[in-house]
Amino acid sequence: EYEKEYAGHQKKLIDLRREAKLGGNFFVEPEAKLLFVVRIVGIIKLSPKPRKVLQLLRLKQLHNGVFLKVNKPILQMLKLVQ
Repeated sequence: EYEKEYAGHQKKLIDLRREAKLGGNFFVEPEAKLLFVVRIVGIIKLSPKPRKVLQLLRLKQLHNGVFLKVNKPILQMLKLVQ
């Protein structure tokens, strides 16, 4: 059932791309709704704000990973930590 649903979704995307191309328009690809974020740096020489952001994102120790929903505040927090 999942395979059928996935194939249908792919076919729909292809049809939308073709339709946009025929109409002379652009097709904007759908973006991911989830992120998987892994902490790869330690806490040494890290200023307090990025440290707090990592704590809020539940990335308390090295090599921890979390799934995050993509939204504007989460993306801003990730940019601040970068």
